[in-house]
Amino acid sequence: MAYLRQIDSPEMLVRISSPGAGSTFAAPATMTISADASDRDGTISKVEFYNGSSLLGSDAISPYTFTWSNVSAGAYTLSAKATDNSGTVAVSSTVGVTVTNIAVSQAPSITTQPANRSVTTGQTASFSVVVSGTAPLAMQWQKNNVTISGATGTSYTTPATTIVDSGATYRVIVTNLAGSVTSSSATLTVSEQTAQQPPIGAGTGLTGQYFDNINFTGTNISRTDSSVNFNWGLGSPSAGIGPDTFSVRWAGQVQSQYSQTYTFFVSGDDGVRLWVNDQLLVNKWILQSTTEWSGSIALTAGTKYAIRLEYFENGGDAVAQLRWSSASTPKAIIPTSQLYVMTNTQRIEQLFLDIHGRASDPSGLAYWVGQLDSGVSLTTIRGQFVISPECTANINKLYMTAYGRNATSTELATQRAFLNNGGTLAGIRLVAVPSGTG
Repeated sequence: MAYLRQIDSPEMLVRISSPGAGSTFAAPATMTISADASDRDGTISKVEFYNGSSLLGSDAISPYTFTWSNVSAGAYTLSAKATDNSGTVAVSSTVGVTVTNIAVSQAPSITTQPANRSVTTGQTASFSVVVSGTAPLAMQWQKNNVTISGATGTSYTTPATTIVDSGATYRVIVTNLAGSVTSSSATLTVSEQTAQQPPIGAGTGLTGQYFDNINFTGTNISRTDSSVNFNWGLGSPSAGIGPDTFSVRWAGQVQSQYSQTYTFFVSGDDGVRLWVNDQLLVNKWILQSTTEWSGSIALTAGTKYAIRLEYFENGGDAVAQLRWSSASTPKAIIPTSQLYVMTNTQRIEQLFLDIHGRASDPSGLAYWVGQLDSGVSLTTIRGQFVISPECTANINKLYMTAYGRNATSTELATQRAFLNNGGTLAGIRLVAVPSGTG
């Protein structure tokens, strides 16, 4: 574009550098008008911008610009007038521009390309782009350069992938009235899904207490059973325990492998009762042939929960089995790794139930657990429970209910011996000593 030199100032030059002659804008338009101006023997004081003879605005600092906003449709003639420090003026050549009501289409462009994705078999993969350009914009995704039916958005999510999808490429073609553009290709990597193994515990089994009577009394032995999966038939569960009329209490902790609802299954011939986390899930304390019963409870993965299974055998075949299942756990005998022997806290809690017939109180529990932790034997602690005033009061209460009097010293000694030998307050059988003895 030519400079216009003023006759009285051949040293001054001014021109419009933008927009170019013949430029077209869409109404309502915003256009930035820029000018170059120089003065060899002075300095430029200001540059004024005109539409025809109408002053639009001015700028006193190079680069000289003016933004003309909200310009309606029409043809316009732009010029710039420069004034130097001596008041000399130079005017540029004119530039004609047009503002039209018809929008000028902008060709589509992709500002964010699709990214590579890595998934395992069975998962889906999503690809997306960010695009610009005059609407309407049409999108068409392709897999390995082949059109994907219905994939016409700015993003595309695959169906569940298989290993044969690994290495496939995905791209999108964006089109409008002004043209089209194709994105870069993104590569999908699919790997085989490795079966996740459940967390394995470090348990060794449950504490099993075997009693030679049906009501947890009489000769008893204690051992660790790796699982509860017994079919003794007509036989005895252990030396010193008869093949009939015996009872067993398994206690300890069970550790769940998933945060899911677990169903516990107990098969028994005869009676069975099961508590998990102090919730009674199965209560079938009856004579029965081998029958399976169940109850459910929500557990958290990796957490250990108190568990107690009680069982009695009256006669004939003897069966006791403990299984579990969850959404991720097939029904099976609970494995050794997820079963833990009784804690000292559980042992003391059981003593409170056996001897005093009640739950432990916090201070008493803490004291006796401390004694057990320090090396005092459970047998010694049981003896302390048996000779306590509370135990004496409980025995007297039983005799008062049955005979209207307290127990004699002989009767107390008999019942204390019974409790010391593994009996429970609930299992006491009252034996009245003839009057005048004890």
